[in-house]
Amino acid sequence: MFRDYRYIFGFVIAFALLIVILILVFSNPSSNNTTISITKDYNFSSSVELTIQGPIVADSEHNFDQIIVNSGNVTFNLYKGYSGNNLISSKIFNNSPQSYFAFLNSLKLAGFEDVSNNPNLKNSSGYCSYGDVYDFKLTQDNKDVLNAWSTNCSSTPHTLLGDSNYIVQLFENQVPNYNTLVQNANF
Repeated sequence: MFRDYRYIFGFVIAFALLIVILILVFSNPSSNNTTISITKDYNFSSSVELTIQGPIVADSEHNFDQIIVNSGNVTFNLYKGYSGNNLISSKIFNNSPQSYFAFLNSLKLAGFEDVSNNPNLKNSSGYCSYGDVYDFKLTQDNKDVLNAWSTNCSSTPHTLLGDSNYIVQLFENQVPNYNTLVQNANF
């Protein structure tokens, strides 16, 4: 009789483990999204980047700019064309660890860390052909940790789930006289 209970007890344990495994696998409703903590998980050797691609026009008329922020400096680059080989202007501004941490915290609060992992949206190319495409990146130790994108076109898909308009403004605010630097760009 004790043997019968042992088999039943083993079956109940195995069944309970199977239920727990199924719950763990299927209970994560945000499995298509990634959330990291840029203020907790990443240190001052990290950098965050925004690239703004202007409308899809002729190569000679196309502009894009890039803002790279880290604990030591803020770099602004303005390019002509699509390739990134024609640098129009570049400026480097001093930054501090305190300023960088405040910036990272602001990005966190704006939802910079919330990213969709939809495999159909890995590439932003071609979306919002009449407006601007925003590519966001977080790099730690020369490795891309986060890549996301959004646009200023209505009803365009995107992978950045946070407030892209606010995040773009936060990046632009890191560059002194940003509007003057891009006043002749095609954005």
